Parts: sequence; C-alpha cells; structure tokens
Amino acid sequence: MDKIIRYYFEKALLLLLIIASFNLFSCNAKEKIVCLQEINIMEFPEAEETKGNKIVAVLRPGDECEILDVTYSKDYAFYRVKTKDGKVGYILGDSEKMRRIPNDR
Repeated sequence: MDKIIRYYFEKALLLLLIIASFNLFSCNAKEKIVCLQEINIMEFPEAEETKGNKIVAVLRPGDECEILDVTYSKDYAFYRVKTKDGKVGYILGDSEKMRRIPNDR
C-alpha cells in the first residue's frame, strides 16, 4: 500500500512542478511594455525589417502596449504586443528600449 501512495505522490509532485514551470516561464498577459526609445512593431518575429516583414506600427517614448505572448528564437526574445489602437505585431525584447510594467498600476 505504501508503494502505491508513494507512486501517486511522486506523479502528483511531478505534475505540480510542470504546472509551476509553465507559470514561471510564460508571459503574464497582465503586463505591459512602456517604450523608452522609438521601437518598430514588426509583422513577424524577426530582428530586422526584411522584404516579407513589414513595420506594423511605431512606438514612441512613453507609449504603452499590452504583452500578448513571448516568442523565443535562437538569439532573441520577441514580444507579441497589441497597441492601444488595436495593432498587433512583434517587438524585439530589448531592455534598453523598453520596460515591462504591471497592467494594474
């Protein structure tokens, strides 16, 4: 009987750790970004403007946008964001050009 209890306890603990890791590494949808320097919002998560990747909008210093998701590439992290006027796109996760803030301030 003790082996069965231990087995289910270990499985429950593993499941709890998996759920906790999703919460640690996923983006909190209640966060925003405030722009410190001009930032281009791109159509796709790529570091530079290319032939197939167009600028959706430009954030100016002081502008805020909502974080919808985070995408990771080999070298970069990209935030999928939504502007106050509803435009959606990707910005490079550059800490010098932006700052993450809680949505409930």
